[in-house]
Parts: sequence; C-alpha cells; structure tokens
Amino acid sequence: MFNEFRVSYGRYVSQTNTADTRALNIPSLEVTQLGLTSFNAANTRTAIGLAVNLPPAQVLHNYQLMNNFSILRGTHNMKMGIDIRWQDQNQDFNPTIRGRLQYQTLQDVIDDVPNVQSINSFLPGVPRWQGYKYYDYFFFVQDEWRVRSNFTLIYGVRYESPGNAVDFLQKIKTQVLSLNNNNPAFRMDTPPKRDVNNWAPRVGFNWRAMDKTVIRGGYSRTYDLIFNNIVLNILSSFPFTVVSNFPARSANGFQKVQDIATGRTEATVANPQFITRTIVNETYRAPYAEQFSFNVQRELGNNWAATVGYVGTKGTALFMSLDGNPTVPVNNANGTIRVNPNRGSISERAHASSSSYHSLQTSFEKRLSQNFSMGAHYTWSAFMDDQSEIFNASTAGEVAVAQDSFNRRAERARSTYDRPHRFSTNFTVELPFIRDQRGAAGKLLGGWVTSGFVTFQSGSPFSALAGVDPGFRLSGIDSLIGQSIRPNAGARRSPGRPWRDCSSTAASK
Repeated sequence: MFNEFRVSYGRYVSQTNTADTRALNIPSLEVTQLGLTSFNAANTRTAIGLAVNLPPAQVLHNYQLMNNFSILRGTHNMKMGIDIRWQDQNQDFNPTIRGRLQYQTLQDVIDDVPNVQSINSFLPGVPRWQGYKYYDYFFFVQDEWRVRSNFTLIYGVRYESPGNAVDFLQKIKTQVLSLNNNNPAFRMDTPPKRDVNNWAPRVGFNWRAMDKTVIRGGYSRTYDLIFNNIVLNILSSFPFTVVSNFPARSANGFQKVQDIATGRTEATVANPQFITRTIVNETYRAPYAEQFSFNVQRELGNNWAATVGYVGTKGTALFMSLDGNPTVPVNNANGTIRVNPNRGSISERAHASSSSYHSLQTSFEKRLSQNFSMGAHYTWSAFMDDQSEIFNASTAGEVAVAQDSFNRRAERARSTYDRPHRFSTNFTVELPFIRDQRGAAGKLLGGWVTSGFVTFQSGSPFSALAGVDPGFRLSGIDSLIGQSIRPNAGARRSPGRPWRDCSSTAASK
C-alpha cells in the first residue's frame, strides 16, 4: 500500500514589449508596394510598428491539491487518485487597440487613404486586464490484473471537469448592459456551460503468446483542455469591444484611427446588431481523442527484435472556426445579404470538426551488445481532418474557415499535419579503445561514445488559394480569419484540400 499527497503552487509571469516605447503610440502600418506586410506577430512580418496582437502580458497562479493511492493485492495492482486545481489567470491581451492601417502604395500613404483602416476600443465597463478564475477537477481509478503468468490486463477510467473561463465574461456583460441602458443589442450570445461529461475509459493487454513473441493492444480516450485564447477572442469583439472598420480608401485614415486610440473621439455604435462579433457556440465542450493500437513484437536472435503494428486515432468535437452568419449562397448583393439579415458578420468557435489517423508502424532494434546498439523505424500513415487550425492561416495554404459554410464536408481532406511516410534510424557505438580509462591519459582518451540519427519524411500538403471571392461567400469573415476560396479545378483535388469554387457550386444546390 502506498499513498502520495502533494500540495503545490506555481506562479508564471510574462510580458512582451517593444524596445522603442514610441511604437505603443502608433498603429500597425503596412505598405504593400514597399514590402511592408503582415499585421500579426511573425518572423516574416515587415510592417512598421508593433503587431496588432502585441504586447501581451499575463500573471498566472496555479494552486494544486493531488492525492494518489495504490495498493498491491494478489494479482491486482490498483491505483486511484484525485487532482484539484484552482486557476487564477490574469491576462492582458487586447488586439488592435492601437489600430491597423494597410496602404497599397507610397502615394496612398501620402494621401492617407488606407485600404484597411480599423481599430478596437473597449466599451464602458470592460477592464483591460481579464481575470479568469475557476476550478479543474480530475479523478481516476485503474487496475493492472495479472490474469496469468503470460497475460496482463489493464483497465480503468478517468473523469475530468475543466473550469469554464467564460464565467468571467458573464460578470462583465452585466456591467456592459447596465451602462448601456440594458439595451438587449448589447447582450452576449448564449455562452456554454461547464463541461461535466468527460469520461475517459481505457483498456489494454499484454500477452506473451510464445517464448519469443509478445502481442499488445489497447484503447484509450483522452480529453483536451479548452484554452483561454478562445475566450480572449470573444472579449476582443462586441459587446465587449467595438470594432471600428472605416470604408476602404476613405480619407484621413491615420487621423481617424489615432483619434479613437488616444481617446479624442469615441467609437460610434450606430447599430449594435451589425457590429462584427466573435462568439462561442453554446454547446462548446472539450474535444477528445480515441486511440487504438495493436502490435506484435518478435525476438530475432540474440539482442535483436522486430515490431509491426497498427496505431489509429480518432479526434472528435475538435475546435473549429465557422462563419456564424454567412452570406446567402446566391444573389447575395455582393455579400450584403446574410442568412440572418438582422445581424452582421459573426466568427463562431465551435467543436464542429473531427479527424482520423491510421498508421502502420514498424521497427527493427538491436539492444546494446558488443559496444553497439541501433534502431530503424518506419511509419506509413494517413491523417485526415476537416480543419487543422482554429485561428490563423497555416503555412500549407490552409485558412481556418470553410470556403462553403453550407457544405463543410467538402473540407474533409489530408490534414496540414499529414506525413504519409516517415523513416528514422539511430545508432550508438561505444569506442573500443582504452575502455578501462586508467591514468590521466585513459580518462581523457577512453570511454568515448559516438551516436547519430537521421530522419526522412514526406513534406506537408499544400493547397493553392484563388486569392479572390467572386461569389462574396466569405464577405466579412475574411477580414477576421482569411480568404480560403480555392481555384475551380473541376473534380480534381489539391494535396491539402479539394479545389472547389464556392461561387459556381452554390448555384447547383
């Protein structure tokens, strides 16, 4: 019998700032003609000023109470435990509060007619720092049962109830409503409740079928935590933040943005229902992955072993970005007619995606003997999903929103993370000279080991983007996430996502 009890506290502080504090007083400035591009922080960004998502800061406090208990009785090795965490997370993450200006040419800069001119500003009652406070609960029980001398069965279950960071917004929305005469247009969309249905069973076995052959297999379910960045996206949009987008190429863009940033002018809230929002689906929950495995290992002579097996993973309820109020498929008046004509553009975070991974995994290994060990491993796999990224566009040409909101199944294809072939090999050699390491020379020249490894793998899939949206299918959402329309290539598919032009296919529905 053994019991482990632990109480712990952790504190993490981080802040990103600029070497020249004058950058805190100007918008992010892009000039396409001069190669000054990109508004988010990235190694490839060349624009002037700080990126719109800088500077973030956070102070995190983590209090943990954990107890694990194990007991060995007969052929059973039983374990159980609890893990309770109190999260106190304070963050300053407020994108675009200094503004963003994107000019096409140098002459546009002189004339101050930016193509993109936008700025975010807080509504009254909304603090700059966000304080997320909640409890996480985790419990598990497991048994390792040695059924026979050559057969072991492992089974158990884990329960998780992650805290709900959205509760912080529930408190803030009351202040916002009160300071806006309880206008229902300032209400937050129905938020998700605490996720309380996360049961994670697991089972596995280990069977020595013959003297030199072992067969293993198992199944497990694991849950992912809902990260705060998704909640931060809600706070940086209406009804907590006013997103001011001025008409493209309208005059005095720099001055208009600076007036709001410095407080000389208040952001206008003419029609709250049509202001761009980011919401979380009210059924939002923690995503989970189910893993299956089965392999056979065979000893081949002294110190050599070969393994071949199957490993698969199914992802369910994965995070996905949706167009929460898309334009109608046809005759949408250049993107001005939406499914709900009484509301504007909505970026919706939901657990609407899934994935599948299937692989054949093989290995050939030599244990250390005669001063030498090595291993060679090969995996042949296929990784499919609906969307590989919930936020920004990936380097593989994928943009994190479906090109056709009415046919998300068309997004099912090779994942950005798909690598069909992967081969790796490694070795370790203990050099044979002066192994006894006697004397000063022996200690200096003896006992050396050399090792190495090499890996070959397939490249990532890539999807070509059209760069235009002739059917105005992503009007509004494209400014929040990106332009995901792919070229119309008939029945052909790109390595990453199917090539399909929404504007032409929508008419056939």
